[in-house]
Amino acid sequence: MYSREPTRGRLRTLVACLLVAVAVAAVAVGPAGAATAGGDGTAPPTTDRTAPTVADGSSALSGGAVAAAANGSASLGDTSLTVTRGDEFNVSVSHSTDATLYLEGGGYLLRVNLTGSGSSTITVDTYNSTGPASGYVSGGDATVLSEYPAWTLAATDYTMNVTVNGVERDLGTLTIEPRSEMSAAPMVAPSSDSLSDAGAVVDAAEPGSTVAAGDNAVISIEESGLETSLNDSDLSGGAAAEGIEVEFVQREKPPNEDRHRVLATAGDDVSVVTRFGSDSVYVVWDTGNLSLDGARTYDVSVRLVGDHHDAVEKNRTVATTSFTVEPVWFSLSADPGYTLHPWNGTNVSVLGRTNLAPGTEIELRTRRIDPTFLMTRTATVTDNGSFEAAFDYAPHGRGYEAPLWVLGHRDATEASVDVISANASVTVRDQVSQDVVVVEEATLGGGGFVSLTAGREEILGTTDYLEPGTHDSIRIELNESLTESTDVRAVAYMDRNRNRSYDAIWDPAYTSGNATVNDTARVTVPTGATTTTTPNATPTNATPANATPANATPANATPANVTPASATPTPDPAAGLDFVVPTDVAVVSESPVTPSTDGGAPLSPGVAALSVVLAALLIRRL
Repeated sequence: MYSREPTRGRLRTLVACLLVAVAVAAVAVGPAGAATAGGDGTAPPTTDRTAPTVADGSSALSGGAVAAAANGSASLGDTSLTVTRGDEFNVSVSHSTDATLYLEGGGYLLRVNLTGSGSSTITVDTYNSTGPASGYVSGGDATVLSEYPAWTLAATDYTMNVTVNGVERDLGTLTIEPRSEMSAAPMVAPSSDSLSDAGAVVDAAEPGSTVAAGDNAVISIEESGLETSLNDSDLSGGAAAEGIEVEFVQREKPPNEDRHRVLATAGDDVSVVTRFGSDSVYVVWDTGNLSLDGARTYDVSVRLVGDHHDAVEKNRTVATTSFTVEPVWFSLSADPGYTLHPWNGTNVSVLGRTNLAPGTEIELRTRRIDPTFLMTRTATVTDNGSFEAAFDYAPHGRGYEAPLWVLGHRDATEASVDVISANASVTVRDQVSQDVVVVEEATLGGGGFVSLTAGREEILGTTDYLEPGTHDSIRIELNESLTESTDVRAVAYMDRNRNRSYDAIWDPAYTSGNATVNDTARVTVPTGATTTTTPNATPTNATPANATPANATPANATPANVTPASATPTPDPAAGLDFVVPTDVAVVSESPVTPSTDGGAPLSPGVAALSVVLAALLIRRL
């Protein structure tokens, strides 16, 4: 009878052999063939990309696999990285043999194979990540094992690990952060003519929103995520500019004209300077070719154009600012003034202000043909727009005017420096007088006065203000009539406080060398001249004019037999009389005289009395 037991044994043996064969085949194939192809046709690894390990880190594999893993090592230079979306980052890997770096997160999987031993730096551009890895990864053989991203790598957390022979040797994290808000601010820099390049312009720029025509308007942009997408030769918003646009637009629309627009594209007037180390971009606009008829304000916008920039789906303005361009202006003043009087010396300090950029060097000039000179000074505009320069006219003497101006801006800045002559002279001759002294000639380089003194510098009289120049036959009315012949001194004085009124305290005398400019003369009082008594002076031994002696009739009393005069006679100009008959002369009233029998008519009593008074006055004058 046929036995079935041996047959079952043989079947068990056959099944066991088949299972062993399948297991061996599975081990030989390995994990590489266990997944579908990725975005670039390469099969991605399994979810667990490394061989299983036990708790103590030893491999669960046996035999040769364990020995091979033990012979390799690898580590990450930084196990925690952070980058802004759109920028690039670096991963450093040290490995003793061939190694593999994996980056995975948000459905994205990247593999980078590293060969040999040493230290490798893998650079990943998170912006240009929408195609094959070879276009944005460097430092190893990179392959995308997932679908290609439709946009810039997403802002999320990613896992990094490095393996050797399929065994994980180090683990880290990468965080891609969202782009932060951007900002823009205006700055101003001196004209490009004085700077070597756009970078030097940026280094010299100072914060400011007012730009003088001809200076550089500098827009400082704090960028975020534009590091690899920005084209520093084109910020016009098109495909070549990766959709990044910087535009200056005139705010006010002029009549019958379009607003002036400037796009930041490389050219004669616009430059772009990148400083990604500080997350900064600078757009420099040289306004030297801008034609202005007045101040003009520009609004500045920084935009990302959705059609050409992979970080945005539609147009987005990410930063704005504004600045004003205005014609160049200057204001100048001088210390002690543009007129250098003899007491001022010959030095003048020019103090100025301007809207030119801080750091601008300007040249001030002054010149003259006779005397011949040209003096120049260089001044630097400070942060508040001020500048200063000093000139000394001493080597060129006095007595002239010289123009002074800022080079390149003469029409707006020219002033005239008047270096007043210090020359002065005065001449006075001996003369006969009592109330007036005549100065024969006086020359006053800076204008002023001539004053007469006598004795202990007693001031006898002073002229009114005399203009600069020479004056002849100057009459000086004396404060008091001379009572005796006197030696007088005529002194030339300056009008230092410029009030055109002589002030003995403030107005110094002209000098020549170390001597005061003066001249002396003898003034002789005319023979028989009487002293004019000061009206309110009363001699100590005299009876006051308004007193009435005890035995006299008061001056304002009318004697009983005297009739007051009814009118005051008017002197005849033809008679040469320079006086007026007093109105208080009393006329004696008498009976009419009987007419003479010899045909003559006697004088009336009034006429007779008037004749007596006139005769008395004439005798007194003689």
